[in-house]
Formats: sequence, C-alpha cells, structure tokens
Amino acid sequence: MLERRFRRSKTDADRRTWIHQLKQMHSLYETKRHQYWCTMIADNRGDMKKLWRTFFTVTGTRPNTQPSYTHAARIRQKIS
Repeated sequence: MLERRFRRSKTDADRRTWIHQLKQMHSLYETKRHQYWCTMIADNRGDMKKLWRTFFTVTGTRPNTQPSYTHAARIRQKIS
C-alpha cells in the first residue's frame, strides 16, 4: 500500500515512509526466523541426530558422509 502511494506520488516523503516500513518488515522477519531456529535447537537439545540435522538445515550445508576423490587419492599416496 505504501509502495503504491509512492509510485503514484513520486514524493520523497512517501518514499521514506515506504522504505521505513519495508525495513521494519525485514527486521520482523529476521527476528521471527531467529526465534524459530533457536526454538528448534532448544527442542532438539537431547537428541544429537536431530540437533545436527537442524544445524545442517540452518547453515545450508550437508554432512560429507563419503570422502572425496582427492582425499582418497592423498591417503593412497601416503600409504604407498
């Protein structure tokens, strides 16, 4: 609604009002996201498998369960 007002009027005051509201909305989303993940971690405190799964979800990584080709090649070189 505020964006629409700014796009119609093109005034600096409407733009500032819209940007201020947009920043507040982003801040609220970040706070909610933080609270959600803190709760997930606290809820899984006793279960290490779930806790690690939550950690990998938060960080956007996956556990490396198989050694990479270069790692295996280095091990073979050291043994030879």
